[in-house]
Amino acid sequence: MVIAFVWLALGILGLFGFGSLAKKKSAHSKNSKLSYQLIYQPLSLCMALLLWLANRITSETKTNYLTLGNLTAKSSMLDWLGFDKNSSWLEIGTTFAIIPLIVTSIVVYFQVLKKKEWSFGKLGLALLVAIPLSITNALTEELIFRIIPIEGIALSPMVLAIVCAFAFGIPHYFGTPGKFIGVAMASFLGYVAACSVLETQGTGWAW
Repeated sequence: MVIAFVWLALGILGLFGFGSLAKKKSAHSKNSKLSYQLIYQPLSLCMALLLWLANRITSETKTNYLTLGNLTAKSSMLDWLGFDKNSSWLEIGTTFAIIPLIVTSIVVYFQVLKKKEWSFGKLGLALLVAIPLSITNALTEELIFRIIPIEGIALSPMVLAIVCAFAFGIPHYFGTPGKFIGVAMASFLGYVAACSVLETQGTGWAW
């Protein structure tokens, strides 16, 4: 169990390290933000895959969570949010696929876009780049913050979900949205994502 915490810690440190490296390498590029992502994303994904493989080798549990899982599985871990007991993840997953998108969009608008000139044309072009990068970024995050601890740490599901939530939330202090609101949003979403992985036995909804 302890070794899984090591892989998780290395993953978090690696993300910070690759982030710092990518920032330095992209500082003088014409589009530094895009260059940053093109450097950071492949490096972090490769690291996440290597740590996941190391965790699979050293873990006592052999359950494979790197699958879509049962997307209609019943849930009992999110009753406190107002969902009916044994609600389906089809309902919960759809809800959390929409609400965080809206909330994050509003927060990012006030933190970033409101301060800059932008247009729907620029936004459309940005989405063409952002969508594939978000897919790889999400896989990196699933491997490090959900799959490694859930596959490698023998704790109760509720404690595992809390561990995943804190691990996922803290690095988002430096993200977008950032600061404490970023940590709070990411921790909450990290908890829900961990619950989905645990209850569906896969990363379909979380990813």
